[in-house]
Amino acid sequence: MRLLTSAFALAVCTACQTVPDPALSVTPSPILQGDPVDITLTGLEPGSSVKLSLDEIKMRRGKPTFYTSNATFIVPDNGTLSTATTAPISGSYEGVDQAGLFWSRRRPSDQQPSEDTPLDPLTLTVDLGNDGIPDFSQDITLIGSLPGVAPTLLGEALPGAVYATPRSDDGPWPVVFLFGGSEGHDTTAKRMAPVFASLGYFAVGVPYYSPAWGDQPQPVPGLPRAFANIDVAYLETVIEAVGAFPDADMDRIGLWGVSKGAEYVLIAGERIDGIDAIAAIVPSDVVWEGWGANETVSSFAWRGEPLPFVPYKGMAEEFQKAEPQLVVPHEAGRDANPDRVEPARILVETIDEPVFLVGGGADTVWASGKMAINVKATRDEAGLETELYTSETAGHYLSGDGYTPNLEPEAKLRGVTWPAMVAFFERHLKD
Repeated sequence: MRLLTSAFALAVCTACQTVPDPALSVTPSPILQGDPVDITLTGLEPGSSVKLSLDEIKMRRGKPTFYTSNATFIVPDNGTLSTATTAPISGSYEGVDQAGLFWSRRRPSDQQPSEDTPLDPLTLTVDLGNDGIPDFSQDITLIGSLPGVAPTLLGEALPGAVYATPRSDDGPWPVVFLFGGSEGHDTTAKRMAPVFASLGYFAVGVPYYSPAWGDQPQPVPGLPRAFANIDVAYLETVIEAVGAFPDADMDRIGLWGVSKGAEYVLIAGERIDGIDAIAAIVPSDVVWEGWGANETVSSFAWRGEPLPFVPYKGMAEEFQKAEPQLVVPHEAGRDANPDRVEPARILVETIDEPVFLVGGGADTVWASGKMAINVKATRDEAGLETELYTSETAGHYLSGDGYTPNLEPEAKLRGVTWPAMVAFFERHLKD
């Protein structure tokens, strides 16, 4: 971390008193992605202009790539500027947003470095007076999980399943089971288990499907190769295995799932006792048709029995397009089979535990915004606790933490929903 001392000193005589020199503070350090960041400047001249920039050169697809964001502020009357309480007057994001400088980073096409350009760390630069002359500069370290927190295989009987635990000795910890989407394999399990462990959970990543395309070997042998009749009761087996760990508090269990994983965890919440909180990111309100089995089958089953499902309509034709939008055959199938919707509906009104939902109104994979609203409405009628976040302009990729460069509005919504989800699990699994 570096701090370049400002050559700019503010001295304002008011009743013969001197205003303190400007000072920059960024806490915490390093920053666990998703945690609140306090970027504060003190000792500034009220009403003056200040520009903050966040720049980085890092490797992307084997090439040095430049990312940048900026925001210009007017200093409040108290001479203190905080990104957590003050909205910029211009820049790469709008409104009060402590994560705005992070998610609004872009790759300007006219400023990309050559292949031999050295990498440069993520650096916050402060321009007092907005005159183009940097006054402060501080390196910022973002980390996805705490040092020393890494996934460990759960056991040979559970292909690809991993667990990660906090670094402290304060166990036993609440348990959160994590489910990825239709990408399959163990990628999400390995990535998210350390993230949740860093938040204080016994985190278990649960792969449940691993396709093998063409002549490629199956990445996670032992898992279903087709997304067909995936048995949700498999989670009971995983829960039993985790119960053997003394540091796993099986009286406090949460489920987290994204996309098809959200469909999975809602079905599980309907059918498995002992769950205390569920987060379903870009969820479905029904069970959908599966794929890869050379026949029309359900995506999910329960204890060997296929669940009723809504079939697609025109999925093969959609995949022939240059830019397929899978929401089209989903919605066409729903419209063409109204008699199959109710039997396939996930009975979310039977899930007594609180549910957290995030959906995108512009989702081109499936209509997660509409389906999340349906889930909320059904649970509201039953008087059940449900927390819903949606945006009419957000798409499908809403499971991140809001600190990764991305396009608005997905990244902005993630910057809101990630800390909200963290607080949701803390209330229901830790309090």
